Amino acid sequence: MPRRQGYALLIALVAGTAALAAAVAFGTTLLSGPRSTPLPPAETQAAARNPVDPATSGGRWVATWTAAPVGAEPGTENGLPGRTIRNVVHTSVGGEVARITLSNLFGKGPLVIDQATVNTRPVAFKGADSVTVAPGGQVVSDPVVVPVAADSDLQVSF
Repeated sequence: MPRRQGYALLIALVAGTAALAAAVAFGTTLLSGPRSTPLPPAETQAAARNPVDPATSGGRWVATWTAAPVGAEPGTENGLPGRTIRNVVHTSVGGEVARITLSNLFGKGPLVIDQATVNTRPVAFKGADSVTVAPGGQVVSDPVVVPVAADSDLQVSF
């Protein structure tokens, strides 16, 4: 790849990541709305360290990690049958329950996930261990009870 194209790709990736981060932050603000009463100073400091502290979250789901969907790597157009894909993801905020979203945005055929885990906890999709994601579609898992510390790593495998 020529150096000029490499820099253009890098700039596009950085801009896309920044836009996604801003969209997540802005979207969370839109969903939560303004607070009717200000927080006392001690609570304000705790909320700044962990914005989804149970006292301030209201039970809403908040994204702690995300990545943009991408097309298949060269040579993997037919998938990776019989192999496990493990992603180590670094969280920003914590909680007691997690959900994952799997996307087949660029797929030309169905994406079959036989089994998924978060750390060592099994993930279900509408109660089932496996799920098929249609081309262009995405699925969200059932909640998985798994302690998630703020600023920590999780392993998502499928």
